[in-house]
Amino acid sequence: MSEKKYEVEFLNNDDGRFLLFGGVANYHECFIEQEENNEGYWQQYFTEQEIKSIDESYWQFAVPVEDGE
Repeated sequence: MSEKKYEVEFLNNDDGRFLLFGGVANYHECFIEQEENNEGYWQQYFTEQEIKSIDESYWQFAVPVEDGE
């Protein structure tokens, strides 16, 4: 069984969802951007440990990802 994944959603409004994105190979390259601007080049699903290793305060914005997303 794989580890539970989360998105870090900072804002969800009429303009869209603003999420944490990270480099696939390097989480030190993280930024916040509208979800629609991710064309598959950036990771948007993280484990709890990955989120907390980026910044523990981001954990309060974590939203579980449903299976199949």
